[in-house]
Amino acid sequence: MVDWWRRYAPTQGLDPRLLMAIPNGAHLAGDGRQRAMQMAKLKRMGLVNGVPDLFLAVPRIDRDGLWLEMKRRGAFATPQQAELQQLLRNYGYDAATCDSAAVAINLIVAYLA
Repeated sequence: MVDWWRRYAPTQGLDPRLLMAIPNGAHLAGDGRQRAMQMAKLKRMGLVNGVPDLFLAVPRIDRDGLWLEMKRRGAFATPQQAELQQLLRNYGYDAATCDSAAVAINLIVAYLA
C-alpha cells in the first residue's frame, strides 16, 4: 500500500512524504527487562497505545487528515484502537481500520476526491 502511495501521490500533485507511518507496533530488541526500559522511554517521549499505523497529512474541506489502522484480512481494531479512532473523528479527522491494502487504497482515493 505504501509503495502504491509513493507512485500515486505525485500524480495528484502531492508529496509522498505526506503519508507517515506511526511505528507503535515495532518490535523492540533485547530481553524482557531491556524491552520494558525501551517501552518506558518511548512512552515518556510521547508514544500512545492505540494510535493508527498511518497518517495522511492532507487536510480536506471537512476533515483535517486521514488515520489508517492496518490489519490482516479479517482482523479488527482492538477496543483501545477503536476508542482512539473515535476520539480522532471527534476532533475533525477521518479514521478507519483497513483489513487489506485494497481497502486502504480505496479509502485514500475517496478521501482525496
